Amino acid sequence: MTSQAPPARQMKGQTMTTPGTNRFAVRLRRTRPASQGGGPVAAAPYPVAGQAATTAGALRATANLIQRSAATGLSVTCFDEFIQILVTEHYGDAPARAAVVARLAGCFGSIAVQQDGHRDGSSCITASGNAGGLHVEVFTPLTVQKAGTGPGGEALLAVAPDGRTVRVVPPHDLPAGYRWLTDLDPSSAASPGRRTTRTPGRGRQARA
Repeated sequence: MTSQAPPARQMKGQTMTTPGTNRFAVRLRRTRPASQGGGPVAAAPYPVAGQAATTAGALRATANLIQRSAATGLSVTCFDEFIQILVTEHYGDAPARAAVVARLAGCFGSIAVQQDGHRDGSSCITASGNAGGLHVEVFTPLTVQKAGTGPGGEALLAVAPDGRTVRVVPPHDLPAGYRWLTDLDPSSAASPGRRTTRTPGRGRQARA
């Protein structure tokens, strides 16, 4: 007579596999008490965004990256599906803050770039990566240089693809291929018509 292996025993919080088998144990939970007919449901095979454990794990991973970069003057905000790191003005001027973003980008295996708002006259140095399974965005705002106030309002300065500095009047629509002239650029480049010494282009890479 062939003997049969005893059935798997279910214990609170875990499932024990039948001895001698090669089955994977799956953690189970009940949707409702057994008295109400609730059956066991397998837990999610991957961490779920928005759950406390996933968020905490991503924050720990982010903290390790910050420690590796030796960055200070940061403000970290955690959302359900991503983490945002702001390099604040407490760290220093625009070049110093951009260098911190570039250092953190290196820890992510990414690069830091200048990202310009094409309709609101805004600019920042930003980088993105992953930590603990969540998307992480690092950024620091830049100040767009101004060209004085005219009949239509305050004009901003931008850099054309050929390197010329040009005025952009309200509503501050940045033409394609242009970038804003910011506090990362030398003040000597602020005269319209003058050529800048930096490489033009919206996606400038920030260097550490």
